[in-house]
Amino acid sequence: MNLQTQISKTEANIAFFEARFALIEHQPDSIYKQAQLKAYQAMHKQLSDQLEELHIKQKALRSRKKSS
Repeated sequence: MNLQTQISKTEANIAFFEARFALIEHQPDSIYKQAQLKAYQAMHKQLSDQLEELHIKQKALRSRKKSS
């Protein structure tokens, strides 16, 4: 899988978790809701970190191509 595809997939996954988070916010408080929020927040953070790393790789590849 190429880098741009990985970036697009990661962005889509982040959007999914942001949408799920927005939907769950309007549900009544429960232990289940709290567990879901915790899981969504953890996944969002992990995906955001992954996206940042992918953008760093992309930037490095672009600068290598320019210097070649």
